[in-house]
Formats: sequence, structure tokens, C-alpha cells
Amino acid sequence: EDAFYISNSLDEVQLYMLADGMGGYNGGEIASKLAIQSAKNYIENNFKEIEKDKDSIIQLIGSSIEYANMVLL
Repeated sequence: EDAFYISNSLDEVQLYMLADGMGGYNGGEIASKLAIQSAKNYIENNFKEIEKDKDSIIQLIGSSIEYANMVLL
């Protein structure tokens, strides 16, 4: 039920993502893959718009998780 993503070494944004799926639930493998894909797309689509400081990157990651959660709901 779990899903993961590791960026290609040539990608502008280096991401290492893991979604711990809920084993035993219908569609768990779909949900974890969708969560990864949604968060990844959010980060890649918004990375160029932010300052490249620690706080901005942390906020971007948090926003990507909130977005992925909204997509799943």
C-alpha cells in the first residue's frame, strides 16, 4: 500500500518522498500513489516562485502536503 518517489539526479528539484499507505483499506495503493504525485506536482509547479531560503522551502513542503490531502479527500 506504500508509495515512494526519488527524483532523477538531473532534476532541478531533488525530492525523496514516501507515503505510508493504510494497508487493508480498499484503494490504499491508489491513495498513496495519488498523494505522492499530487505533492510532487505541487512542489515542482511552485518551486520557481518561492525564495530559496529554509523557511520558504519548509512552507512549500507543508503546502504540498495540504494540497495532496485536499486531493485525496
